[in-house]
Amino acid sequence: MRPPSCSTALLVALSILILPCWLPPALAAEEVDLRGLYLPVYVLTERRLAELSHYAKQAGVNAFILHVKDPRGGVFWDSQNRIARQIGAVQSDYSLGKAIATLKREGIRPIAKIDVFADSLLASSQPQWAVMDSKSKGLWADKNGRHWTNPYEEEVWDYNIDLALELVALGFVEIQFDYTRFPSNGILRNIHYPNAPAQANRSQAIAAFLQRAYGRLKPHGVVISVDLFGLTAWKRDDLGVGQVLEEIAPHVDVLCPMLYPSHFPAGFQGWQEPNDHPAEIVRRSMAAIRPRLKKEVRPWLQGFWYTPEQIQAQIEVLDTAKVKGWAVWNSAANYGPTFAALATIKGITYTKPTFYPGLAELRPAGRKILRSRETVINYTDYEQQYSVLSLEATTATYRSPYSFPYQVLATLDEAVIDTILHRREIKIHRSMSKGAKVQRLAGLFTRDIKVSPRSLRPQPFFIDWGGQASFSLTVPGTIIEKMEGQLAAESADGPAGH
Repeated sequence: MRPPSCSTALLVALSILILPCWLPPALAAEEVDLRGLYLPVYVLTERRLAELSHYAKQAGVNAFILHVKDPRGGVFWDSQNRIARQIGAVQSDYSLGKAIATLKREGIRPIAKIDVFADSLLASSQPQWAVMDSKSKGLWADKNGRHWTNPYEEEVWDYNIDLALELVALGFVEIQFDYTRFPSNGILRNIHYPNAPAQANRSQAIAAFLQRAYGRLKPHGVVISVDLFGLTAWKRDDLGVGQVLEEIAPHVDVLCPMLYPSHFPAGFQGWQEPNDHPAEIVRRSMAAIRPRLKKEVRPWLQGFWYTPEQIQAQIEVLDTAKVKGWAVWNSAANYGPTFAALATIKGITYTKPTFYPGLAELRPAGRKILRSRETVINYTDYEQQYSVLSLEATTATYRSPYSFPYQVLATLDEAVIDTILHRREIKIHRSMSKGAKVQRLAGLFTRDIKVSPRSLRPQPFFIDWGGQASFSLTVPGTIIEKMEGQLAAESADGPAGH
């Protein structure tokens, strides 16, 4: 068994020292009535996260489950794990640390979802740790073409636990393991597990992994949870994947059965279409599972393919049964129907999020003047609805932050940018970042002036965003006179801010 890498050991040591500082009192202990939503990492943009948090707080949602390691093996933070970096698993384009800080500031519990044994990257790069195909002698693949690591292989256990320790150091307050099982689809008869014990037992292997994970993670004060097939509530065998409630429960704090009605087989409980019975599937499954365990059970609910009424039915069954918590799954984070269901339950009407001042809020200021070293970069008249912008020269002794059109266009207020794009019939959406809007604006600028931006000399340009919203390199003389008069008056009165 390999020791943890130096970088992992250092992160863990630091986490022990500063963990109490990371966790606000409301998040340090296990939440009562935890209500969560699943989020893929690609929605963790500043604007989208703010929008989701805004509605979540009104709806009573207090946890986001962030998918930080996927079945391909992708690791969506700047992991320093030696193996993860060697196999190309690290994808650090996502500001995970910033997202965690934002959620904690908003009082939302950040939970890290780690997919364990489904890991194509690790299996491909370390075939000695992989599930093999006895027929082809190569890597075995499930029906989705996904490769799996060997659940009997302790090196795989330690790799995932090391990654979880990094996530604890990042500030997650709960680690939720998924794909903590053996493969369930594909040509299962061709599977070969190298180095499997002589008396190989699937459920014991899964329990042993979780026991080790709990032993290494729990001293850091985090909650340990595990996702389970929904049918584990009804079966006492391992379903062929190593998941037995009674063997798993001693090694986790929370069990999370996936009670998606669409995943139950035709004929279950006498229903030809179990998906048509959301409330009963959840009610009966919880009634079956709770007497078997003394641990907290926090089920996953179906947030896809369902109307708000069907999602509401699942939640109300749990509320009636006084179940402490739940989480809703929608792989694309499309939670419109879920928020609608929660609004009905709570009897509320949502307020819309506001990310920046609108024109009505800007107009009382009269105008905006943004100066750089020697140039007025942005002169905007909110009453007359126009802007005069200017590029600034970069010299041998001064590197201007406004020497390119994109940089200057980014100084426009976002409400002004929205106005221009709407007038030019460029589609935008509420969660679009300002940067994405400025990129579209830069495209319009290049099209309007019919000159390559790189060939532009430092000079002013004009846009009448209250009119046709077209860019021009010619500033009307009357506007130049007005600007010069106002700037001269301000210079006489003292420098103005921006």
